[in-house]
Amino acid sequence: MPLQITPITFDQFTRSCFIVDYSQKTSLSTLKVSQICLEKHILPFFGHLLLHEITEKHLTNFYQQKKQGGYSDATIRRFFSVLLIIFRTAVNKGYLENHPMKGMIKKVNEVSKRTFIPFSNTELGQLLEVAKQEGVEMMYEFVLCTGLRLGEILALSWSDIDFKKGTCTVSKSVSPGGKAVEDISKLTRGFRTIKLSQHLLSKLEKHKEKQQEMKELFGEFYYHDLDFVFPKKDGSVQFYHKVTRQFNQLVEKANVRKMTFHDLRRMHLIMLNKAEMLPIDFLEYPKGNEINPTTKYYVRKE
Repeated sequence: MPLQITPITFDQFTRSCFIVDYSQKTSLSTLKVSQICLEKHILPFFGHLLLHEITEKHLTNFYQQKKQGGYSDATIRRFFSVLLIIFRTAVNKGYLENHPMKGMIKKVNEVSKRTFIPFSNTELGQLLEVAKQEGVEMMYEFVLCTGLRLGEILALSWSDIDFKKGTCTVSKSVSPGGKAVEDISKLTRGFRTIKLSQHLLSKLEKHKEKQQEMKELFGEFYYHDLDFVFPKKDGSVQFYHKVTRQFNQLVEKANVRKMTFHDLRRMHLIMLNKAEMLPIDFLEYPKGNEINPTTKYYVRKE
């Protein structure tokens, strides 16, 4: 007996059924990223359409629109990952007999991935010099030494740094759309404690001293209770997208090849595996840190 389709728009199904169901199965940070994809990209395109009338042609048009809009392959794959979960949920709940994504899955997965080519010693040195001139070098040195993700760095507080034990505990993250303390969530996966080199600890102590000067300058207008390691000048949380933009500007000013902030994490893995690539002395790694098995994939022999 054929399935009796209940007419419902994509927007209605997503808001009344999918988000409620999905929020119970995923982490808060993942949910927030998915909601950003929905509100800014997916719902404006599909929202008015009846769920059961969406076809592969609609999906192809959406794909082409995003490609023409200059969105990266990785971002487009994220959009379609959210769409796939929505349509599978609709099938499981009886709103669809089959979902229209079947013909698109292979196409989206075959989208060419950007080949990562790490910075050379010279390029990395140029980038860090420009970051130093802009007064933001400590954050970039920190990610190169620790391999933390951007969201994890922005959520890092001084209570996470144990100067006596020489460790850093990573337990929370700012979501990609984060603009406030409310956008910081605890990690359900990836919770870890890493060792820090003595040289990096010394730099962090100096960084903390400079931060104290800003606290005195802002006085009661400083967000003392937040205690972030890498905040805005007034102590509040940095906007994820603004730090990404800042990094892009540093890359352009340093006149080096285009990279993403996440590529610095990849550089960290390379430098753990290949100490001779290090252009400056702060990159001294203590023994005991776990090396990601994907490290060898990123190493470029020179």
